[in-house]
Amino acid sequence: MGENIDFIKKTIRYRREFIPWKEDFDSLAVGSSMHDVEGWEGWFGDADAGGQVTDAVAYSGTNSLEIVGNRDDLVPNWPQQTTGKWTLTVMQYCPSDKQTAGVVYFGPLTVYDGATQSVGWISEFLANFETGKAYCTGDDTIQVDLVYDDWTELRLEVDLDAQVADFYYDNVFLATQPAPSIAGVDIWPSGEIVGIYYDDFSFVPAQ
Repeated sequence: MGENIDFIKKTIRYRREFIPWKEDFDSLAVGSSMHDVEGWEGWFGDADAGGQVTDAVAYSGTNSLEIVGNRDDLVPNWPQQTTGKWTLTVMQYCPSDKQTAGVVYFGPLTVYDGATQSVGWISEFLANFETGKAYCTGDDTIQVDLVYDDWTELRLEVDLDAQVADFYYDNVFLATQPAPSIAGVDIWPSGEIVGIYYDDFSFVPAQ
């Protein structure tokens, strides 16, 4: 019975019931795992895949999120939204001195439930360190230069009533993808990634 109660508490902890949602990591301890923060978890509840808070670089304040290959597969998640217009933004920092190969996926999710392992994607922003390009995996017709050693914005403009989402990198339009719903993001690096950083997550109703 005790184990069941612990499981229920853990499941509820990751299904935050409030939106808008923002995170700048500045109130969190350096070195802490995001798996232990409400609304975040390692992939399907894996505590070892939760990313880490760092003060190595930051867009605002002093802290940001570090993602490393062969360690992290992190999912910030919220109650699934199926109507309305929403904007998802995050700042991304790609250091030029850490990796020259590998990719990092930043994939908005249509559905996510770590307990039942239910998942679906709208598509993904891709940072490709081998080609030096950024693009949307669902339609890679438009590819732009990856920004190194500076912060750049990833933005998803979602119209759930029309069931579409527009992907933007550094204010450049990349692609439009079908979007029946949105419930979080999957941040997953390939094994070659030594370090990539994120700051100032925001998921809010569109203005």
